[in-house]
Formats: sequence, C-alpha cells, structure tokens
Amino acid sequence: MTTIDVADAGTSAAGDSRLAWTCPEPVLWTASEPTPHGAVYAGFVQQVGERFVAVDGLGAALGAFDELELAQRAVAAAVATTLAASIWMRQV
Repeated sequence: MTTIDVADAGTSAAGDSRLAWTCPEPVLWTASEPTPHGAVYAGFVQQVGERFVAVDGLGAALGAFDELELAQRAVAAAVATTLAASIWMRQV
C-alpha cells in the first residue's frame, strides 16, 4: 500500500483540502482527511480502462477524468465544499 500526501489538491472558497491518499490496489486510490478527531473518509478514485472515476466520501460520483491527478483534485474539491452537517457521515 502506498500513501501519498496531496497538500495542494483542490482549492475552493472553503480553503485548501489536505488529503492523504493510499493505493491498496493498482487501480484504486482512497482518500482520508486528517482531523483533530481522527481520519475522515474523503472518497476514492478508481481506474476504469483509461479513465479515472472519482467518488466523494458520501458516495456521489464526481466524474470520469483523463488523469489521476484531476480525479484526485475533484475529490479534494468535494471535501472542501461538503457541508459541515454531513461530515459525521464520513467519520472512520
């Protein structure tokens, strides 16, 4: 398993999102966001053929992208704009 820290992925009005990415399989990347209360599940990216499908921490599809980095940025942007009331649903 590989861990990748994406410090500058996804900037929005809510600010920067800092995600830790793990790669449990060659075609799957999962994201978590460190918080004072532990890690929060942020979503995943899965390679399907030549595309990268991004899904947020609540299970909503964010799109299919030509590059892994773009898909990871979509997940980061979704985390940065998720309503605070739904964050408890992503707690791991």
